[in-house]
Amino acid sequence: MTRGDAVTPMVEVADLAVAFRDGRSATTVLDGLSLRVERDEVVCLLGPSGCGKLRVRREYAMTVVLVTHDIDESIYLADRVVVLSPRPASVVADLAVDLPPDRDQIATRESDAFVHLRARAAALLRDGSGAPERDTGAAEPVER
Repeated sequence: MTRGDAVTPMVEVADLAVAFRDGRSATTVLDGLSLRVERDEVVCLLGPSGCGKLRVRREYAMTVVLVTHDIDESIYLADRVVVLSPRPASVVADLAVDLPPDRDQIATRESDAFVHLRARAAALLRDGSGAPERDTGAAEPVER
């Protein structure tokens, strides 16, 4: 898609500001954010804990599918992690990520729940050929 000689971006944000009101106080979580995302481009917003990334996603009920090979990243950011087998890929497991919505890079990654999920996902990636399983929210995924 073109507009004259310029390529129309898939996503364009210009001078976005977002604030959340909690009673009488307001917290600004984004101020003056501008960016373009082009077709076939992968863009990550990287910011420190507490800058408002997850809060904005939840407040606006955004749906995000992140494709990654990084186990920690997938568990830290997701509500579910779908583990794929080697080529040709199929679903090996669908793991629920039962972590608090407000996550801290250090504390969350040191938590027992995070460490357990990381170990489980790593084992599934290493094996990759098992029968599909779906996590029911229990401590261990249910084998099928």
